[in-house]
Amino acid sequence: MKSQFSEKFNHDPIAVGYDENVTNENNPIRKGYSDVMRWVTDMTDGSNVLVDLGCGTGNTAQRVKDYERMYCVDIS
Repeated sequence: MKSQFSEKFNHDPIAVGYDENVTNENNPIRKGYSDVMRWVTDMTDGSNVLVDLGCGTGNTAQRVKDYERMYCVDIS
């Protein structure tokens, strides 16, 4: 189902370089990104069902292991 806001908040054009940009912890706004990702994967290890709202490029979903079902939703 396409959101009524999909055109306004469509991030598809920047998706190509997003993962490289977001993992660049030299940028002060990205400092601690790897720590947060490690925390998320540790906290969700062995979960039955995971929901990733705002999943973007799927960066988080790719890191999480050992789950029964995962639902990923993004406005783009």
